[in-house]
Amino acid sequence: YLKGNKLVNDSESAKALGRLYGDSVIGFGVHRMANLMCRHSTHPVWYYEFAYVGNNSHYEDPSGKPKGAAHHDDLLYLFTLSYNFPTIELSSPHSHVVDEMTAIWYNFARYGDPNSRGDTPELGKLTWPAMTPDRRQFLHRGDQLLIRQNMFEDRFRVWEELYPIQY
Repeated sequence: YLKGNKLVNDSESAKALGRLYGDSVIGFGVHRMANLMCRHSTHPVWYYEFAYVGNNSHYEDPSGKPKGAAHHDDLLYLFTLSYNFPTIELSSPHSHVVDEMTAIWYNFARYGDPNSRGDTPELGKLTWPAMTPDRRQFLHRGDQLLIRQNMFEDRFRVWEELYPIQY
């Protein structure tokens, strides 16, 4: 995580420690579960990373400005969480993310597959393949919807070595 650098009191060390902590608490466990499920479940597995940074996030700087995407920030675009976050209005520059996330979950709930069947134009021509052991593809929801492969596996190697299992 520190890439051979010394641990010092600077922003790079802080980011590295943040990734280490996040991977230990959430990232690696989700990675391992997705890999087990795509090998052993009779159902397809869709894996995604929510990395969109809008006006709101659970990860804020001291002034309240979003600093990045945090675990469960995707919920801000699916549900109204008025206890701490304002509703994302239709006129918001972030409303397209609400539309896309809602369409993905609508499709998944209705069809068992998040891909559009033509009734969710919000997703355009997105084709999100299910994760397989040989093609560990995932949807990256950053500024765009992109299909990528092998989510953070370079970072997770250390965890695989510390806690080996047979997949």
